[in-house]
Amino acid sequence: MTAPEVLFWLSCFVLCYAYGIYPLLLPLLARLFGSEPRQDGAFTPAVTVIVPAYNEGVVIRKKINNILALDYPADKLSVLVGSDASTDDTHEKVLALSGPRVRLWIAPRRGGKTAVLNQCAQQVAAEIIVFTDANTMFDRESLRLLVRNFADGRVGGAAGRIDHVTPAAAAAPYREEVAYRAFEVRLKKNE
Repeated sequence: MTAPEVLFWLSCFVLCYAYGIYPLLLPLLARLFGSEPRQDGAFTPAVTVIVPAYNEGVVIRKKINNILALDYPADKLSVLVGSDASTDDTHEKVLALSGPRVRLWIAPRRGGKTAVLNQCAQQVAAEIIVFTDANTMFDRESLRLLVRNFADGRVGGAAGRIDHVTPAAAAAPYREEVAYRAFEVRLKKNE
C-alpha cells in the first residue's frame, strides 16, 4: 500500500472510531468501570461564571440578570464578563450592572474566545468556574444541579445540557444540531 492509501484508510478508521465505535463502546465501559458521583445539593462553594463576549450588547444585560437570579447563595456567586475587545455597547451595559458581584475584563485586542476564557480564568479565586456563552440562558436551578457534582472529590468537571428553544416554524434548520446535541449528551453522560 502506498503512503496516500495508508493515510486514507487511517483517516476512515479515525472517523469510524470517533462517530461509531467509541459511542458504541462507551456505554459498556461506563457499566464496567464507571460510577455515579456522590451528589450533595447542600454543597455550595464559591462560583464565578465567566461569560466571554464579543459584541454581545443585545443579550449581555439579560445574561447577567439571568445569572444573578439563579437559585444560589448570592454571597457565593459572581460574574466575570470577558470582552474580546467588543466594539458595540457591551462594555457600557456590563458596567451599568457592575458591582461586587459583576466584573468586566476587556482584552487589549481581539484574541478569540479561548484567549478570553484563559485570561479570565486566571483572575478567578472561586472554587468553581462555570463557562457559558452570552446567548445561553440558565434554568433557575441549573447552577445548584451542576455544582452538586463537585461534592465528590473525584469530579474535576461537569457539563450542563443545552435545550434549544426554537419556534416550531424555525425548527427545521436546527434539526441536525438538535440531533447532534442529543448524541453529545449521551456521550457526556457515559464519559
